[in-house]
Amino acid sequence: MPVYLDNAASSPCDPRVVEAMLPYFTEKFGNSLGKHQFGRQAAEGIEHARQQVAALLGAQPEEIIFTSGASEADNLAIKGVAHSKEKGHLITSCAEHKAVLVPMHTLENQGFDVTFITPGPPGTPGMDGIVTEAMIAEVIRDDTVLVSIMAANNETGTINEIGGIGRVCREAGALFHTDATQYVGKVPVDVVGDSIDLLSFTGHKMYGPKGAGVLFIRQGDPRIDIHPIIEGGGHERSLRAGTHNTPGIVGLGMACGLCMDEMLEESARLTSLRDKLEARLISTLPGVMINGSAEKRLPNISNLCFGSVRGCAVIEHITAIACSSGSAICTADAGGNSGGGRAASHVLASLGVPNDLAATALRISLGRFTTEQDIDIATNHVIEVITQIASEVASPT
Repeated sequence: MPVYLDNAASSPCDPRVVEAMLPYFTEKFGNSLGKHQFGRQAAEGIEHARQQVAALLGAQPEEIIFTSGASEADNLAIKGVAHSKEKGHLITSCAEHKAVLVPMHTLENQGFDVTFITPGPPGTPGMDGIVTEAMIAEVIRDDTVLVSIMAANNETGTINEIGGIGRVCREAGALFHTDATQYVGKVPVDVVGDSIDLLSFTGHKMYGPKGAGVLFIRQGDPRIDIHPIIEGGGHERSLRAGTHNTPGIVGLGMACGLCMDEMLEESARLTSLRDKLEARLISTLPGVMINGSAEKRLPNISNLCFGSVRGCAVIEHITAIACSSGSAICTADAGGNSGGGRAASHVLASLGVPNDLAATALRISLGRFTTEQDIDIATNHVIEVITQIASEVASPT
């Protein structure tokens, strides 16, 4: 098996998370709406998880809505706010995850006016792919309904100016949503201090289970009117119908609790490993470029291009490590099946990276179970692959 370095796509469940989930499959399996002991056990597990999630975000438990994942949470936040209005202005960036970009384009087709900010190429003062509060202040309007800017980019790890953007939105009377899928559990979150109205994330990026996500909705503001996109029973304050995924929610809560306790130490360790990987690659191979901000980024993501092999899809030659050429989104074919081709990264395009250089990109994302030996294997393999490709290009047969 290759060394796993694609934690930004999905992380393995922490064994402690699995242990917390197991009773809710076989012993405490009741429907959380049931009025008997089995239902009460499930409901208690869910409410404990809600408290764990809220503590990690600096929120109140009643502000936490459980969903099936970040994509659903993004859609609920964006479409839920927009559909409570007849029209209005929306703001996002060109470098967002497709779970934000696609709903924004859908709303644009329905008559909403959407501004797509381009973060800008590296080397531009104050930018390097960072969405700044000044960028939002420049385009926000009196009729702006919602601003949706991710906390940290899923491909480059670049951290945006979330606190400043939140303040700009608050002063302008617009709601602020952030997709914090890569951010939560890696960096401390303060939804109050950063003036965040809506925040979404999922469990499987932070050593929890797939199929469990969160939408934080700040309470006490009459402007926040969310229309549900999944209707039915009265679950989750009637904002998200459907029987609770109790084991997944319990696991998500446990994952949040572990991050709360271990985040700072883990982030320091991952930063050290990431820096070691990059330093060796840059010192050994010519033309290595870090995509996005080299300073303001998550501790676990390294997105690199290799100038010595421009035009080569490096990912196709990588076998000893499991990593990615970008986000974990495949290009679908005409039938909706994944694997229909590889599109150029819209994130790297927004940074001004030429297509022939973007083709060489690798996203290497470390995690809780990444070891120093893993980093040694990864650097040796990448150096070997790039050196081999470069020699073949220099001496074609």
